[in-house]
Amino acid sequence: MGGAEMMLYNLLSHIDRQEFQPNVISLGEGGVVDQMIRDLGIPIEGLDLGTGFSSIVGSVRLIKLLRSQSPDLVQTWMYHADFLAGLAVRLSTRLPVIWGVHSGSPIRDKHKKTTSLVIKACSLLASVVPKKIIVCSQSSADKHVGIGYPEEKLVYIGNGFDIERFHHDARAGQTLRTGIGVDQSAPVVGMVARFHPVKGHQFFIDIAKKIKHLQPDAHFLLCGDQIDQANARLSQWIESARLGGFVHLLGQRSDMRAVYSAMNVAVLCSTSEAFPMVVGESMACETPCVVSDVGDAALIAGDPRLICSDRLVSMFSEKIGQLLDMEKSDLEVLRRSCRRRVVEHFSLDKVARRYEQVYRDVSGLKPAASDAAT
Repeated sequence: MGGAEMMLYNLLSHIDRQEFQPNVISLGEGGVVDQMIRDLGIPIEGLDLGTGFSSIVGSVRLIKLLRSQSPDLVQTWMYHADFLAGLAVRLSTRLPVIWGVHSGSPIRDKHKKTTSLVIKACSLLASVVPKKIIVCSQSSADKHVGIGYPEEKLVYIGNGFDIERFHHDARAGQTLRTGIGVDQSAPVVGMVARFHPVKGHQFFIDIAKKIKHLQPDAHFLLCGDQIDQANARLSQWIESARLGGFVHLLGQRSDMRAVYSAMNVAVLCSTSEAFPMVVGESMACETPCVVSDVGDAALIAGDPRLICSDRLVSMFSEKIGQLLDMEKSDLEVLRRSCRRRVVEHFSLDKVARRYEQVYRDVSGLKPAASDAAT
């Protein structure tokens, strides 16, 4: 599951259900997040929208669903939904539409060709389809204005973090370490990310090789989709770096509090991001996260000791090494300040209230029972 999908779930779990009655329509097949949303007691319909004829059938069904539900507004979440659902709504109803942007860059060459075409179409429709466009990243907002998104429609709302769910859990972290055979006193550096070129897993292995030279007892955790022994390319990078037995591939996990709590230092070394959830999640668990200066990663991290202005193995390894060598008292101060920053600036409750205010402004409704289809 990606950060954007998780943020949708987070928002739905914290939205005021006395005032808003959300219904979710998923363009794709049902997945883990779909079931999590159902577990919140929120209705969700899956269109399994494919290509060709199935996409036409799905679009017709979408229009019928919207007409039957009669929401007060429609919030779309990502590019394909912005385009398909946004256009379907405007052509068939008079409902106000709010687009969502959860990508770090609309122009990077890592997008699939079809996604690039959808982004281009969105840039042409942005002035006429949505009433507002919520962007989760300040840097992303600037880039979208550069391709034609109207600046006056953009509303910046950074992602939020569930500070009740994400907090340091020493026992859970110790249990995870024991389960993978890592000594409780060993320094552990980790990264949480799906396997994708922009996430920089090979770069992380290069960092790990450097750290291992400086800290011979160090271990490394990797967690995310396709992060397992079946990933031949990742396994080859690890073996080539002579790190076999020291890099632990955890795959996808649901116990993320334990994963972050097992680390001494977290890393985000992506080449592109919008508002990376893993930075705030790790910091909420009192695990400092060393980041590349992409998207809003530096904004979340805040502390210059955690920010790499240049994406260099030497810079990452130096900053990580400094954290691992910190005096215990100084490290405790830093750990507490990491969590305090998330609580004060990026708590999910505050973010949910900002979304709710945009919904009121766009729908024209005062605080009362109103519906929102997402």
